[in-house]
Amino acid sequence: AKGAFTYMDQAFTFGLAPTLTVTAQNTAGATTRNYTTSGFFRFDPTLANRRAADSGARPLGYVAGNAASATETTGGTGTFKLSLPPGANGDRFTYVRGAPETPFVASIDLTVPAASLTDTDLVCFDRDADRACDDFSFEDIAGASLRYGRLATDNVLGSELLPLAAPVRAEYFNGKGFVRNDADLCTAIPAGALDLGTGNADAEPAAGESAIAVGAGKSQAGIAHAPLASGLLGLSFSAPGRGNIGELDYRIDLGLAASEWLRYDWNGDSKPDDPRGRASFGLYAGPRTVIYQRDMWR
Repeated sequence: AKGAFTYMDQAFTFGLAPTLTVTAQNTAGATTRNYTTSGFFRFDPTLANRRAADSGARPLGYVAGNAASATETTGGTGTFKLSLPPGANGDRFTYVRGAPETPFVASIDLTVPAASLTDTDLVCFDRDADRACDDFSFEDIAGASLRYGRLATDNVLGSELLPLAAPVRAEYFNGKGFVRNDADLCTAIPAGALDLGTGNADAEPAAGESAIAVGAGKSQAGIAHAPLASGLLGLSFSAPGRGNIGELDYRIDLGLAASEWLRYDWNGDSKPDDPRGRASFGLYAGPRTVIYQRDMWR
């Protein structure tokens, strides 16, 4: 997750994992205290084979994490707790991207099957006392806002005497269109994910190199913000020098940056693409000493 939001197609985990409090009861509804004394606790506390689904039936990917753990199993109270692991060792969820959609809040039902709530004496969770074991669900687990995101850029042009700033930024769909995601302070694009080219294979540097020939000079790429600052990468290209006119193309390899969820179908072929842009040097003159000039019209 990235602060208060997560991108669709990006896996996220529990910030605070659910805990289930279990009380052993007899047929009269009273607590069976000796269940949590030595030799009587016969329950597998791992909560195995649990499954998850979005409460509103949105497509959701799910990978179960490590086993749950039990506490208070020997205190003689008849009550114990089962806790799922939080963070990287815990369950992982992914809202699957389709068409761009308005941000929404995650709402997940996590279900533990009846077999995982049954001990070796066949004592189980029976919600409605009908002598049939039941599943148990943690319902409507709420979380961060989910955003349909992409990494975007634009072509830039200017003098060969001045550096060029490329406006690479994280965006998300707000329901009307894509806007800059200035809440993104965590996406990190390493310099090695920048792939430079000119359309001429002989002039292209090896993957991961940050300088490329422009005319008889060179332009050096630089990234100011790693991670992003208010959604901005701060990508720029140094001036190749007077008379060095030409273009360079760049692609940001989001696979190498481990941010595949920021790819987008830029060319309309129904496949997600890395963002690409072009920096053109020498299309405008350099700075002049004239501050103000008035044209005369007749």
